[in-house]
Amino acid sequence: TLANILATREYVICAATQSIAARINDASFAYPAGVDELTTVDFTPVASTLVAPPRIAESPVALECRLHQVVPHGEGPGAASYIIGEIVLVHVDEAVLVDGLPDERLMHLVARMGADRWSRVDPSVVFDLSRPTTPPR
Repeated sequence: TLANILATREYVICAATQSIAARINDASFAYPAGVDELTTVDFTPVASTLVAPPRIAESPVALECRLHQVVPHGEGPGAASYIIGEIVLVHVDEAVLVDGLPDERLMHLVARMGADRWSRVDPSVVFDLSRPTTPPR
């Protein structure tokens, strides 16, 4: 992923949901260069609007991004890079919109936590907290 982003300076971030988690995990295999992970794990690529990489049709939200900066962090097996980008276009499935905004409670989002562990956003633990319209006391 990092090599592709460095080469093209563009990428798409797609929301991970429970229904596609296994395929997302399968796509994380270290495939050789030139292998299209999306079609290998049966995702449906959809042409992006402003960037070259495709988005995934099965994801309810996709962020088209252009690279701003890569920040290397650490050395050895635990090393990583922070990829900082500018979101240039957002795609949202109308099925997850409430009053014109994406509602995480409708998406069944998941996240890789580390090692082989994943977490699920449980709608029962999501709550609303309105931003203040006046300064706090």
